[in-house]
Amino acid sequence: MTGLRAPLRLALLLMLLCAAPTVWAGPFVGQRLMTADHPPAAARNADGSTRLRVTVWYPAAGDDGAGTAPPVVRDAPPAAGGRRGVILLSHGFGGAAVAMGWFARTMAEAGYVVIGVDHPGNNGLEAMTKAGAALFFERPGDLRRAFDHVAADPVLGPMLDPGRVAAAGFSAGGFTALALGGARMETGLLRRFCTANPDDGVCRPQLEFAVPIDEVLAMLDGESARARLAEIAATPPRPRIRALLVMAPAIVQAFDPASLAAIDVETRLILGGADSVTPNATNGLAVAALVPRAHHQTIPDAGHYDFLTACAADAPNPLPFCAHQRQTAAAHRAAITAALDLFARTIGARTE
Repeated sequence: MTGLRAPLRLALLLMLLCAAPTVWAGPFVGQRLMTADHPPAAARNADGSTRLRVTVWYPAAGDDGAGTAPPVVRDAPPAAGGRRGVILLSHGFGGAAVAMGWFARTMAEAGYVVIGVDHPGNNGLEAMTKAGAALFFERPGDLRRAFDHVAADPVLGPMLDPGRVAAAGFSAGGFTALALGGARMETGLLRRFCTANPDDGVCRPQLEFAVPIDEVLAMLDGESARARLAEIAATPPRPRIRALLVMAPAIVQAFDPASLAAIDVETRLILGGADSVTPNATNGLAVAALVPRAHHQTIPDAGHYDFLTACAADAPNPLPFCAHQRQTAAAHRAAITAALDLFARTIGARTE
């Protein structure tokens, strides 16, 4: 079973990794690609491996003036300055950590360490699977494992302040962020919602990997998924999350409303006014109505895919989502502005 065909995966890599400008003015950002061993990934990875791909963006050593370095320098030495606030970042359904590079890079420029993953079986750089699509409740655990893996690294680990951690995510990554913040999933809730609302965007096959919702729900209702959910619920959450930045969240109807109402951290929601993939009424606005410290902002005319990296107008192999982008610059600007304000007040960038 495959997700994006190989030429499209190559186009994604080329578009996201090779578009750096030749002149850069501002702080240097380092990027490290890592691989963690994560047993829960085996059920989702197409090859059955326990591989979890981790991407870290961080402030890097270098001059602050204009130069010829690209904004992201692979494996650059970390900047001095003590421990820093950490942002756990989750991509959307069928996306990739690098597809959120526009957000991660800016946060690292501001002084934060950003840890993202390619969620097993549900990212556009590897083969996608039905299990990767259905077992989305495993996503928070992917980021917790990534945090532990980076914290144990002798070079990057000393940069992390485990007491100042926030979560951010887009679409299914918004679900991930909310779950990291304390929201609890109940399998029967999504089935009841999609039975009553079969045309809701969340209940329809997705552009990136068209698995019928009945197949997703059947896997969620299975004995192994229920057992795994019980195991996750019994595991003490760590690290503690101090703030949430949520972009166009998805699958909100799978959460127990009482658990959303119990989230006690400041939460900012950035929504697209023209989002038909994760309709605001049943997703973002539902969160805003329940989470006590949530504030939301809607970007007029922005669609769901405006929260991904902007597609180049002359891209030789445009990806399927490119045709659906409407107000990418406005969506990015709103998310970055909200994030910088939120994280400065809740986790701070640096401890001297």
